[in-house]
Amino acid sequence: MLKTALPLCAVLVLTACYPSVPVNPDGSRQYGETRQFVLPTGMGLNVTREGDLAKVVFPMEYPLADAEAADYIIRATGCRPVAVLSSQSTMYNGAINRTYSLDCGA
Repeated sequence: MLKTALPLCAVLVLTACYPSVPVNPDGSRQYGETRQFVLPTGMGLNVTREGDLAKVVFPMEYPLADAEAADYIIRATGCRPVAVLSSQSTMYNGAINRTYSLDCGA
């Protein structure tokens, strides 16, 4: 009994000490400069800000509308997307990667 309890206690202690990923007020999770949102289908969408660009990664099977993408970008970066600079799909992970230019002017 003691042999099985020790590994379980070690796992619980390590889990309690490991910092959790911050959750934002809108329910998205913060991973450094990347915010992860949960789509209505339950899948994830990531928005990463890199200077005056926003990179959006979402599943290929999700039909992301321009207005919906703009909403996620504004919530993640605080800036308005101006134009899609590139869009490409990757078959190895089934995702679409889009890069948007941002307008962060006052």
